[in-house]
Amino acid sequence: ALVTGPTPTERVSLEDALDRVLAEDVTAAGPIPAFANSAMDGYAVRWDDLASLPARLTVVGEVAAGSGEDPAISPGECVRIMTGAPVPEAADSVVPVEQTDEGVDVVTVHEAPSRGRGSHVRRAGEDVAAGDVVLRSGTALTPGALSAAAGAGRGELVVRRRPVIGVAATGDELVPPGRALGRGQIYESNAT
Repeated sequence: ALVTGPTPTERVSLEDALDRVLAEDVTAAGPIPAFANSAMDGYAVRWDDLASLPARLTVVGEVAAGSGEDPAISPGECVRIMTGAPVPEAADSVVPVEQTDEGVDVVTVHEAPSRGRGSHVRRAGEDVAAGDVVLRSGTALTPGALSAAAGAGRGELVVRRRPVIGVAATGDELVPPGRALGRGQIYESNAT
């Protein structure tokens, strides 16, 4: 039967969605980034502690990317932090390591970040809010589009089914490849 128009839809895993076409918009399951995180290796600080430079701060901990730690930071204290690590609730800025003496127990901040309070902190939802559309229906699912869907927290997508195509070659002049041709005949090369 000849079918025209869009094919039916089906739900597939991200792994099976490459080169398919989205049938429904993809929205973010949550904010992106999901939490406030550091854009630099450095020290998570309270901006007010940088009012007078150079500032000497006591290093009270370290937070690496993937950490669930939320160390307390009191006035005059800071936490060493890595790129992508969650910023402690008590901190409001990150000083890049290059603007310090790279201290371990006590660090001296020589220069405050030029952007002021909030410097080098990527806020939760700064890129995408929960529920925002990240891919529109009709989008061809390339590796980049699949990465966006994964980043939005989606493990499955609703896509169009792949069309089933058949070719029917007809005619008395057609002969299957491998047989001898008679007068006026040609090899059938479209249906194979």
